[in-house]
Amino acid sequence: MSLEKRYLRVETLPGDRVFGSFVIGVPTATVLDLKQQYPDRNFAGPNPKVDDAIRQSITEEEKRQIRKHLKIALNADFKFKFQGIGRPLDEATEKPTFEGENGKKFWVIQMPS
Repeated sequence: MSLEKRYLRVETLPGDRVFGSFVIGVPTATVLDLKQQYPDRNFAGPNPKVDDAIRQSITEEEKRQIRKHLKIALNADFKFKFQGIGRPLDEATEKPTFEGENGKKFWVIQMPS
């Protein structure tokens, strides 16, 4: 199954600290459905509602897994923010950190200490 990838960072609610980042791979069919629901505006580029829908599709269990892999304290609130493409991700050589629901895959990237 082919995946479309989105790169997000995990940061505090005020945005003053970044915990790490992750790549979410979403099945292409899901993204195509979202693009049909939220069509691209003529020559204005992709509709940001597609990315918002992808971010909002991250379940509580997937958030728990991200928290665990980034070692975020249980009492710390965080948010996901889209970022430009980081280093390219090679699915052939890099196994996902965990698999989510509905065919999603996650590659969690910790901040260097």
